[in-house]
Amino acid sequence: MKIKRLNKGVRFMLTITIILVCFVLLKLIIFPPAKKLSVTGSYKFESLDYWVDEQKEDPYLANKSMRQLQVRKWYPLDCREKHPVIVASHGSCGTIDNNQTLYRELASHGYIVLAVAHPGQVAKITYKNKKKAGPSGKFIKQQTSLNPEKNAEKAYEVFREWMQIRVDDLNAVMDDYLQ
Repeated sequence: MKIKRLNKGVRFMLTITIILVCFVLLKLIIFPPAKKLSVTGSYKFESLDYWVDEQKEDPYLANKSMRQLQVRKWYPLDCREKHPVIVASHGSCGTIDNNQTLYRELASHGYIVLAVAHPGQVAKITYKNKKKAGPSGKFIKQQTSLNPEKNAEKAYEVFREWMQIRVDDLNAVMDDYLQ
């Protein structure tokens, strides 16, 4: 009797292991690791993360704490000359790394890129204290309940709210950069 139970347990574990291996292999086949593309510009560049404390409450946090923005700055190393600045905003539930190839390319051509993570609307963010977070429940609920074809007015209100949050974020980052 114990041998039969042992055999069932071993078969179960073996089945789970095979399923996990197949899942990992399938993921690697469908989404192979991407090579870093070489850049075409002549500038050497680096990136660094920093944080901007916005002077307003975060609409996605229940504790009413101030909004904190993660910014990834891509910049040419030759800082003796002025460089044009581009402020980049990720898509809905995106990250500041979504367009990393573009940011690297722009920096190699002499641009400074400030990629902003919008807390609450981002897939993942890292705060100053190294705490990580994803999209807020409020944002996900708004996204999944919207139906612009049935209620265009409500969709417009929600989109306008989201865009105001993003515009405020981008203005805070640019104001911080200019200071």
